[in-house]
Amino acid sequence: MKNKTLEELVDPRILDVLERNGWNVNFSNGRETDLEWFSPAGEDFCTTIYHRNKDRSFVKDFTGMANDFDPEEHAEMWIPMRGRQGTPNSVRELLDDAEAIAEHLNNTASELRQINFGIDRTQNDDITLKD
Repeated sequence: MKNKTLEELVDPRILDVLERNGWNVNFSNGRETDLEWFSPAGEDFCTTIYHRNKDRSFVKDFTGMANDFDPEEHAEMWIPMRGRQGTPNSVRELLDDAEAIAEHLNNTASELRQINFGIDRTQNDDITLKD
């Protein structure tokens, strides 16, 4: 069986939004998408989106991940590593960086939600960003 290209696995408009926002994208088995982005403080932020090989599902799952991201919890995770292996020493810098990650996730999710997949916009009510 022939391996599918990225464009065959996902709508090229999704790839365009991700790449325009600096995400490195790796699709595996059509149901998992590995994403990588470098934060302002240099964190190699990686996440995996699990979806049902449907474009709308990808957008919904990415938006859910963005909504679930907690900057304080993320910064707290790095406190024991402060000043080591490239981790900033300052708690303030860790928190500022985590807040920048949250903003980047929300901005990307917002752009993804603007893609029209040919469905009635009212059907997108379950794909919303939290305030």
